[in-house]
Amino acid sequence: MYGCTSSKDDTATDEVDKTEITTISTTLQDSEIWYTTTDGKAISPGSDFGVPLISNTYADGKGVLKFSNNISKIGEGAFNSLATLTSIQIPNCVLSIGPSAFKSCTSLSDIKIPENITKIEPSTFYGCSSLKAITIPSKVTEIGSLAFQYCDALASVSLPDKLTKLGEFVFDHCSALTEIKIPDSVTYLGHDAFSKCTNLKSITLPSGLKTINNNLFYKCSSLTEISLPNTVTKLSEEAFALCSSLKSITLPASVLTIEGYVFSSCSSLATIYCKPTTPPSVDISPFTFNDPNLVIYVPSAKVDTYKSTSGWSDFSDRIKGYEFK
Repeated sequence: MYGCTSSKDDTATDEVDKTEITTISTTLQDSEIWYTTTDGKAISPGSDFGVPLISNTYADGKGVLKFSNNISKIGEGAFNSLATLTSIQIPNCVLSIGPSAFKSCTSLSDIKIPENITKIEPSTFYGCSSLKAITIPSKVTEIGSLAFQYCDALASVSLPDKLTKLGEFVFDHCSALTEIKIPDSVTYLGHDAFSKCTNLKSITLPSGLKTINNNLFYKCSSLTEISLPNTVTKLSEEAFALCSSLKSITLPASVLTIEGYVFSSCSSLATIYCKPTTPPSVDISPFTFNDPNLVIYVPSAKVDTYKSTSGWSDFSDRIKGYEFK
């Protein structure tokens, strides 16, 4: 399957001679996982790998987990909280990595996700605060909630073209992340997905996105501008709250709903271009604590409509006409 070759007959017993146990390969085998640690000592992983672990050695600066056969999976929490783990090499035979598999591996800085993985499960790399870069394999269609939350050093993320979903809090508190491009295949961004990415300056949103979910960019204090797709119909609660460097934003004509505190405390927000000809429904105070000189530009023919519409009328002195093309 997927190019893996069996290292042992499936009917064999767990008994292995000492020569096989002590042999360390020079090339990563489908029945092995290689790793390094901060202290040069062997780790103690979990037990759910689909096949029995038959040896765990550490010599000459490398740890080797050797299994009785090809590794089919890495189970839930398999390496959870192994704080000395610095790098790991996993064979491409692995088809699934369970939730929290590398959670709180605070020294992990080097890992290549196997190319046949199709989903990054929830909390897989939660709290991997030394992880600086990650490439998501081309077959992955979903990244689960909290998958990279609190990966403080994560500065580079490459997302595949088949990806359709980013879960809740997926990159929350990734304070080193400065830019990211989300492929057009993505149709769902979970709430708080980029919350508190305080150094995020550039993000490309998928062209078909319909909802900017709650707290999606909450406290992204380095974000100066963002382009919303022409398909967006809803800005959810506090989506851009505390984006203190955001200076201007254009709301596409497709927007129907603006929920509470969407732009609250965007202290640099001086210009909003609001294209809808029918004023979107507005919840509680979307424009509070902004630049005191904030101007909201609306279609020239609809200025009076906006000024007399509930929610918008509270900001009538800031509403001005604009000829949108």
